[in-house]
Amino acid sequence: MTEQLKNVLEAFSELCGDPTVPRNIKQKVDSVTKLLKDASMELPLRKSKAMYELEEIVEDVNIDPYVRTQIYNAIGLLERC
Repeated sequence: MTEQLKNVLEAFSELCGDPTVPRNIKQKVDSVTKLLKDASMELPLRKSKAMYELEEIVEDVNIDPYVRTQIYNAIGLLERC
């Protein structure tokens, strides 16, 4: 696992631990975390699927700007992996 991927997973852990983040967002972020940790797929495929799911999350109109920014930062980190 690359250092950048570890940083992404750490950011997701912090996001899920934030009590102000809605439960449905936490569930989606948790599923993305599991996807990224899935060793049965190659890394490029995991990254692609994860970015697609993350982009769906940020399109939610009810998401707080703070959470949206954190997810965009994670997408940027994933692109550099």
